[in-house]
Amino acid sequence: MEKLRIEKETVAGKGVAVLRVHGPLNPTTVADFSAVLQELFDHDTFKVVLDLVDVDYISSAGIGALISALTTTQQHHGDIVLIHPKPKVLELFGLTDMFHFAADSTAATAMF
Repeated sequence: MEKLRIEKETVAGKGVAVLRVHGPLNPTTVADFSAVLQELFDHDTFKVVLDLVDVDYISSAGIGALISALTTTQQHHGDIVLIHPKPKVLELFGLTDMFHFAADSTAATAMF
């Protein structure tokens, strides 16, 4: 079973967190993913860039966690910007225009 690994980086002076997600977002990993996001929210970080370059699969549980996190960020005048989604992952987001997409973390950070 593939594990989830998340690297965190903060963009100095912008209040933006960049999370590089490695592995699937599924019922087994979604609690860990949500915990990392909650840690950001607990530290008043509501501008989040999610780098999905190493995410091959997002289940309905993963989509639910993303939507929940998006709701939280927007309630605090923040947002989530997704970068580098793989085509099959991107198809999932074709059903909704709730998320913003950017080419890279620099472009995503500039969106805030």
